[in-house]
Amino acid sequence: MSSPFFFSRPPIVERESMALAWTRYVSQVMTEGSDGWDGSERTKELFNVSLDFASSVEFDTLHRSMDSDVQRRYSRKLLTPDIDKDLGGSYGKRLQESYGFDQLELMVQRLADNPWTKNCCANLLHPPGSSIEALMGMTRTACLKNVQLLLREGELHLVAEFRSQNVMNSHGNFKALHLLHRRLCNRLVAAGTAADLGMMIVTVRAAHVYERDFDRCAQVAEAQ
Repeated sequence: MSSPFFFSRPPIVERESMALAWTRYVSQVMTEGSDGWDGSERTKELFNVSLDFASSVEFDTLHRSMDSDVQRRYSRKLLTPDIDKDLGGSYGKRLQESYGFDQLELMVQRLADNPWTKNCCANLLHPPGSSIEALMGMTRTACLKNVQLLLREGELHLVAEFRSQNVMNSHGNFKALHLLHRRLCNRLVAAGTAADLGMMIVTVRAAHVYERDFDRCAQVAEAQ
């Protein structure tokens, strides 16, 4: 019999604020997650978690347990090619430079050429130890695996998949992806294709809370 930990579960659907979605996410992992390990540190982990953010969601208000510096650093990690060694590299560098061209620009161009395309995908994973990673000084496997854009009924939807995610800091990922979503929507409009901001859908294959964050996350879950 397959482990229940791998079963799909209903998504967290949010229409109001990212802070509310984050608290529900933290609560779900703390209450439904199983015990695990990451190196020598204990974790709570939950597989196959999805969060669906409607276009109406507000991303600026911070929950009292959120760290604004986390959002600033994660946004820089995704939106620029600057390498943050403490965060394992740069998503922006992987997206814009690792293959010798800007994947984000290519995605916008593909949508401008064919609004119905399903081929607007950007990859952030390279084989461990690959020359691409080594030359850029990034040795940690990217947690964010890929990003896809879909334009339907005048709305631009962004879909992102993480192989792994630190739940405590996940609000930094969500804010950064929202900023990327808005940036790409603006670029598409500037290229002559009408588009409004649509859904942002985030899937996490292995969500985890580290032992060092157990107490803070338990407080968030208890208040939920």
